[in-house]
Amino acid sequence: MGIIRTKIIQLFCDVIFKRVKSKLEGKFMENKKWYQSKGIWAGLVTILIAVYGTIQPLVLSNFGFTLPNIPEWIYILLGYFGFYSRKTADTKIG
Repeated sequence: MGIIRTKIIQLFCDVIFKRVKSKLEGKFMENKKWYQSKGIWAGLVTILIAVYGTIQPLVLSNFGFTLPNIPEWIYILLGYFGFYSRKTADTKIG
């Protein structure tokens, strides 16, 4: 009786291990290029908008350019998009 119980437990553990391993390999072991990451794009756009916001009043106004200001809600939207992309990420960059 003990041998049968041991074999059943071993078979059950093998099945569970194979399922977990296949899910991990299919979900977390894949790599993607950096430009396929939503989080990277949110960060790059945020940096570009911050640079624009810094340069716009200092440099561009001295040369007679008048460009529109960026609304504050854009920063909030980009921050949310960065958090969302991190939450939904299922592959590594590499």
